[in-house]
Amino acid sequence: MKKIAFLVASVLAVVLLLSACGGGDTLNGAYKSDEGILSQTWTFSGSNKITLSAGGGLIGTEGTYEISGGDMIVTSSLFGVETVTNYSFQRDGKNIIIEGTVFYKQ
Repeated sequence: MKKIAFLVASVLAVVLLLSACGGGDTLNGAYKSDEGILSQTWTFSGSNKITLSAGGGLIGTEGTYEISGGDMIVTSSLFGVETVTNYSFQRDGKNIIIEGTVFYKQ
């Protein structure tokens, strides 16, 4: 069980590290990347809410985000521990690039 928890935490950390948004105050809808070991989906909804999932929904967390310049600041909780992570972020047409990984609008 500890290995699974560690894997989940590691994957979410990588997802957060591979993410970045830029060029606007809000995002809406789902963005997906199949790069890496597990597919990742970032879903944005009103009031700057975000849901992050990986591995087809096997791993996930919810939180809030803020876009500031070329950075996306994500506040989320995993296993009861709140984390704040800064990601490099930019828009590319209807897609977004977070930490160099392209996420395609779904």
